[in-house]
Amino acid sequence: MKTEVLAPAGSKEGLFAALSAGADAVYTGGRMFGARAYADNLSDEELSECIDYCHLHGKRLYLTVNTLMKEKELISLVNWLVPFYETGLDAVIVQDLGTFSILKKEFPLLDLHVSTQMTVQGAWGAKFLERMGASRVVPARELGLDEIRRIRKETGLEIECFVHGALCYSYSGQCLMSSMIGGRSGNRGRCAQPCRLPYSYDGGGDQFLLSPKDICTLEILPDILEAGVDSLKIEGRMKRTEYTAGVSAMYRKYVDLYHKNGREGYRVEEDDIRILMDLYNRGGFSGGYYKRYNGVSMMSVERQNHYGTKGAALVGQKGSVSTWRALEPLNKGDILESWPVEDDVPKGKTFTIRMQDRKILKKGTVWNRTYCAPLMETLKERYTEKRIQEKINGKLMISPGEPAILSVFQHDGEHEIIVNISGNLVQKAERQPMTEEKVKKQMMRTGNTPYVFEKLDIEMGKDCFLPLQQLNELRREALEELQYRQLLPYRRKKDIVSLPVESTGKKEGHKAGVSLELTVSLESLEGLAGLVELPGIARIYLDSKCFMSDSAREKASAAVKLCREKGIPCWYIMPAIFRRIPSQESKLPDLKWCDCFDGILLKNLEEIQYLKEIGYTGKTASDYNLYTCNDTAKEVLADAGCVFSTCPVELRFQELAQRSCCRDELLIYGRIPVMTTVQCLQKTTGHCGKQPGLHILKDRKGKAFPVKNCCPWCYNVIYNSVPISLHGMAEDVKKLSPGSVRLAFTTETGKEIQEITKGFLREYIYERGTFTPGYEFTRGHYRRGVE
Repeated sequence: MKTEVLAPAGSKEGLFAALSAGADAVYTGGRMFGARAYADNLSDEELSECIDYCHLHGKRLYLTVNTLMKEKELISLVNWLVPFYETGLDAVIVQDLGTFSILKKEFPLLDLHVSTQMTVQGAWGAKFLERMGASRVVPARELGLDEIRRIRKETGLEIECFVHGALCYSYSGQCLMSSMIGGRSGNRGRCAQPCRLPYSYDGGGDQFLLSPKDICTLEILPDILEAGVDSLKIEGRMKRTEYTAGVSAMYRKYVDLYHKNGREGYRVEEDDIRILMDLYNRGGFSGGYYKRYNGVSMMSVERQNHYGTKGAALVGQKGSVSTWRALEPLNKGDILESWPVEDDVPKGKTFTIRMQDRKILKKGTVWNRTYCAPLMETLKERYTEKRIQEKINGKLMISPGEPAILSVFQHDGEHEIIVNISGNLVQKAERQPMTEEKVKKQMMRTGNTPYVFEKLDIEMGKDCFLPLQQLNELRREALEELQYRQLLPYRRKKDIVSLPVESTGKKEGHKAGVSLELTVSLESLEGLAGLVELPGIARIYLDSKCFMSDSAREKASAAVKLCREKGIPCWYIMPAIFRRIPSQESKLPDLKWCDCFDGILLKNLEEIQYLKEIGYTGKTASDYNLYTCNDTAKEVLADAGCVFSTCPVELRFQELAQRSCCRDELLIYGRIPVMTTVQCLQKTTGHCGKQPGLHILKDRKGKAFPVKNCCPWCYNVIYNSVPISLHGMAEDVKKLSPGSVRLAFTTETGKEIQEITKGFLREYIYERGTFTPGYEFTRGHYRRGVE
C-alpha cells in the first residue's frame, strides 16, 4: 500500500486540521470505548459526518475501541457500532481479544487493527492475530527495525508504527500503575500518567525517572519505510489542534520527499526539527527504539512537560524587575515558561520582565519558550480554519424554452462520476437578459460544500432568464447527487445483531463436589523446600525469574523433581516479555525444557504461537495480564489451548461473577507488576551491571515500589508498593466458584512465604478461620473496580 500518514484526531476540529495538513487517515474516538476518555471525542452524529468527510476527500477514518471490555459492554459496543459500519467506517482499532472475536463475527467486512495496547512483541504474536482475522498490527513501540522486518517477512499484515509523539515508560497494555495507585486505568482510557511524576531510585534524589522523551523519526524515516512499515502513526489525541496540523504537515512533506527522491535525495532541514520542537517535546527528542534497545538518552529526567526551545537567559535582577537576553528571536505573544513576551525581541538583545512574586533567580537561568505565537498563527490560518474542497468540472446549458441542464464531473484518479441535473424551463428575457459572467459567478459559489469548481463551461442561448434561486437549486441538487454517488460505494448494510441480549458467552456454574484448590507462584527458589512440605498446595509455579543464571537447567530439573516427590505438579511461568532478538535467541525455551514441567503459564500472545511452532503439546494456561475481562476473551484463549485463564485484577467481584470464573484461577495474594518496561533504571541512574537484582523506587509520598532487573530477558518489572491480600474474604471469593486461588510471591523471604501460605491454607482450604497478617496490604480492585 501507499505509505500512510496517520494523524490523531481528538476532536472534529483536529480531524479537519490533520486532513488539511496532508494526513491520509485519522484515528479518533467516539463517545465510548476509546483509550483517551478525556479527549474531546466525537459525538455519534459528528462521527458519522466525519466518516463521510474523509471518504469525500479520499481519506480514511479508524475508530479506537482500544480498551478492555467488560462482559456487559459487548452488546452495547456492537449496537453502537452498527450505524458507523453502515456509513462505511474503515477500520476499528482493538485491544480486547473478546471484542476482536465478536467484531470479526458481527462485522465480517470491517477491517480490524490490533492496537499497540495488545502488546504484540514480534512476528509470533502477529501471526496469532493474523489467523484470527486481523488486517493490520500496531506492534509494541519498543520493537526495533529487525523485529518489524520479521513481521513483514512472516505475515501478510499491514504494519502501523508510532513515529512521533509521546512514549509510555511501560509496554503499552502492561501498565497498571495508574490503576492501582488512583483507580484510573490505562486499560480503560483513563490513565493519570503517574509516570510523569518525580521518583527516587535506591536512595538517590528525585528525578523524572519514568518520563521518556518524545520521539521524532524524521532522520530515520527511510529506514522505517524500508523495514516495511505501511502506516506512520502520530501520537497526540490529547494535544492541541495546531500540534496535530503541524506534525502531520511535516511528515507529509518528508514522506513525499522520500518517495520522490529516494534515500539519496533525503535530507532533513534543521528548521523543520525546530518547528517540531516548538510544537511539543519533552527534553528534546529521541529516535525511539527503532535503532536502540533502551538508554538514558531516551529519558527526560529533568523535565516531564513541554520543553519548547531555549528562549532567554537571565542577565540580572533588581527587585521585581529581571533582565533577560534573547537566545533566539522572540515574538510578541510568545510565552517564556508562563510569562508572555510583550514585544518582538531580536536574538542577542536584552529585555525586562516585571515579576510579581519577586522570586530570586540565579544569574544565567534559562527560560524556555513554550509557545511560539507566529507558528501557531500560521498553522491556524493554513490548516485549522480550513476545510478541504475537491476540484470538480461542470457544464451548464441554458436556452430559452428548454430546461436548464447542469452536468458535473468528479475524477478521483481511478473513477469518474458524471451527474446530470435538469432544472426549470429557461424563460426568454423580457428586459435585461442574463450575462454569462453573472451566471458563472453565481454557479461558482459552492460555499461550505465539499466541492469547488476548477472549471465551469457555460453554453448559453440568447435572451435567457432564470431566477437566481433556481440556479442555486440546480447547483445544490447536482452537488448533493454527486456527494451521494461518491459515498454510495462505502455504504454497507448490517444484519440484526446476533448476540443474545442477556449474555455474550456461555455461562457455567460451579460443579457440585468440586473443591477449591490453592496454588503458589514463586519468583525465586528461596522458600521452595519449605513450601513443598505444606499439605494442601495443589500446584506450584516457578517463574522464569527463578532461572536467570547459567545453571538454569540444573536448577529447574532439581526444582521439578522436588515438587513431584511431594506429589505437587510444577508449572513454568514464561517471561512477561518474549522477543526474538539476537541477545535472547539462545535463551528461548526449547521443547525439552518445556516438557520438563507439568504445564506452562503464558504471559503473552507470542508464547502461544511459539509453543505451537516448537511442537509443545502439554498443558497451558493464561496469566492475568493476558486479559480476559469477558467470556468471549476466555473462549479465544481456550481455543488456543489454555485449560484455564487467570482472572483479571481490575474487575470487581460483581463483574467477575458476570464474566464467569468457573475453572479459572483468582489471585488472592501478591504484589502486582504495575509496569513492565524495556528501560533499565540502573542505566538511567548510573550504570547497568547486567546483573539481576532487587531495587527500590520511591514516589514523592515515600511509597516504595520494588523493582526487579530481569537481565537475561533485558526488562524491568516495577511492583506495587503493597500486595493485594484477600485474607478474611474467603466466602466472597468462593461465591465466584473459581477452580483455584493463587498466592504470588515476588519479594518475600522464605519465612514470609511459609507464614503467609499457612494462613491462606487455613482460611481457604481447611476453613479454620481467618488470619491476621503482619503486612500492609490492599484489596486491589476486587471491591472498588475501575470505570
